[in-house]
Amino acid sequence: MRVDLYFAFGEGEAAWKARLLRCHRSQQARNLRTRGTGFDARVLEVNRQAAQSLGLAEPYAETFELMRLGPNA
Repeated sequence: MRVDLYFAFGEGEAAWKARLLRCHRSQQARNLRTRGTGFDARVLEVNRQAAQSLGLAEPYAETFELMRLGPNA
């Protein structure tokens, strides 16, 4: 994935995001059953790796690839 935009965040936001992700009960249960780790932990680990690869001061980052629209897309 090409990183066009990112949102860096810290531990407080990560705790909030983990609580929100655990509301996806079926995803959380499936990940716990099949991977041995929750959906929340899995997503936050991806966010942690993104922040590290971008060299950010914050411990987490949500990354985005923007899609081009128009005649040359």
